[in-house]
Amino acid sequence: MTANTNGAKYWGAGLNLTANGTGEVESGAALTLIGNGGDGLDNQRTTVMHDGAKVTITNNSDGSGGGIYNPGNLTLPSDAQVYNNHATTSGDDIYSTGSITFGHVGSGWKLDGVDCDGNPDDCTDTIDGWFIDAADARWEAHADTYDGVHVEKYTFDGDTTTVTGPLALKAAHGLGVVTVDPADITIYMGGTDGYEGVSSNGQITGSNSLPEPGFYLALPDDVNAALRAAGAATDGENADLSQYLTIYTHGYAGENGELHWTLEPYGKTYSGAYGRHIYRIVPAPTEGQEAVPVRLEFTDGEGNTSTSDTFEPSESGALNEHYTMQLYTELVDKNQVVFEVDVNGQKFYNTMQLETGDLNVRYVTGDQADVVTDILNTVDDLADAKAENAGKAYAVVSRNARYTINESNIDVTDSAAPSLLFDNVVSDHNTEGADDYDQQLANRAVDVIADTGTTFQNPWYDARYLDLVDANNGNAWISSSEPVTVYWPYPVGTDENTEFHLVHFEGLDREIATGDVEDSIASANAVPVEVETTPYGIKFETTSFSPFVLMWEGKGEQPKPEEPSKPGSDGLVQTGDNSLTLIAGIGAAGVACLGAALAVKSKGKE
Repeated sequence: MTANTNGAKYWGAGLNLTANGTGEVESGAALTLIGNGGDGLDNQRTTVMHDGAKVTITNNSDGSGGGIYNPGNLTLPSDAQVYNNHATTSGDDIYSTGSITFGHVGSGWKLDGVDCDGNPDDCTDTIDGWFIDAADARWEAHADTYDGVHVEKYTFDGDTTTVTGPLALKAAHGLGVVTVDPADITIYMGGTDGYEGVSSNGQITGSNSLPEPGFYLALPDDVNAALRAAGAATDGENADLSQYLTIYTHGYAGENGELHWTLEPYGKTYSGAYGRHIYRIVPAPTEGQEAVPVRLEFTDGEGNTSTSDTFEPSESGALNEHYTMQLYTELVDKNQVVFEVDVNGQKFYNTMQLETGDLNVRYVTGDQADVVTDILNTVDDLADAKAENAGKAYAVVSRNARYTINESNIDVTDSAAPSLLFDNVVSDHNTEGADDYDQQLANRAVDVIADTGTTFQNPWYDARYLDLVDANNGNAWISSSEPVTVYWPYPVGTDENTEFHLVHFEGLDREIATGDVEDSIASANAVPVEVETTPYGIKFETTSFSPFVLMWEGKGEQPKPEEPSKPGSDGLVQTGDNSLTLIAGIGAAGVACLGAALAVKSKGKE
């Protein structure tokens, strides 16, 4: 029965079953009530529609119970199709004051994009359940503001439910869910500036050594479809949700009211990695509000939360340590956080689901001030720097260089501090539980240099681990688009007249178990590097980083180096950067200037 109108027989209902008596719809029968100007079904008696009957009640409209108006006793088939009906007062699809038995919504149901007055409302989202649609609590998921949202889901166990008494329902959808996934990132211990939103026992703690997190956001399918329809792609690296999505709390009892955040692309000009977009979540306070960063919690392998990236290889059994990153929501319940997407005025409100990311921290033997220096752009800059710090290494790189985070194409922002990490090689001189890795590197370097035709009578050496970091983002590991010219300070007892030889151990980074270091040294691709002596140090050019061993002909016993300062010895919290995994990669696994009695051993131990 279709297309009746208000004022027609039986008050415009598609099917009006008046009071008194009983009725049945047998299995195999079909009842179709579509497009009527009144209720689809007005049931005032006892009616049983058996499973197996094909019942379809859609696109009907009335004041209450656009689909079904039931003051009687009604049993529907468990797979009855009752949706996309409309009521001006309550119960778009079901309005019952008697007793009604019905099943779950079906798969593949979608809203028709029409409101209760028959006007377009653009909502064609997938139907995922029954929702309360009472006169004083109409279902609404796309209100102009979140205060107007009402999405109270009606749930039941089993295939069907029986309800006696007032009930007003709509087959509709709940709020969407945005998945918030911290991007993996690789960093080195240390850093002069880091992330302010690190959580320690629920309190925000500033950390100069932990990186600012980046986040992948996965939107519901219906939101993605709306964005694509509006010409804003959300799949792939060209997505930029910062133009469409805002984040805020609703119901948060803070001293200064609700909290607000917005998205910013993580990179300066490019923020895509692995086919996805990575964002910073930054405070966007209204007038009088505090700028509260999102809280991030770092957890080690033992389940302990940490505000520092400092660790001991002897305890970890490796030259790197992994931490789990996740948003901390104990102070602001995640159900109070709203992710609002505005697509040309259509609002999509979403809750959040939290995922975890991996922070990979590489070990550093020395203190930040001793092993990290700013990257310079000209030799004049180098002359000024050397005048103040003659004993430090520096890198000179073209101003045109683009620095990217880890092995991604995400570039650093203007607040970054691209720097050279020039660290001692991990060895028994500076790291508890380590072996004589510096000596093993030197032994191999002697052989590599011998293959070029140079032999030593009394070889001395300086072994270092080099890489590039962003000191202002927890020493996040970065790469340069341009070659890097390194100026290595002259070791004690040498000068521009000394003949130096340099060997690079390619790919030998600090992501290795301590028990595997010896074999890795023996199998590493060790190559000689051309060097030049200059007034500013030993100059060489490279496009990759890892341990380098500098060698020269010495006299007598090489002096013992001073004991290096340990990370964090200045009382500052030291920490590392994760990836925005974001993104794991390879780095340098440096070697230190070694201790006394450093006569190079024979090939017996490599």
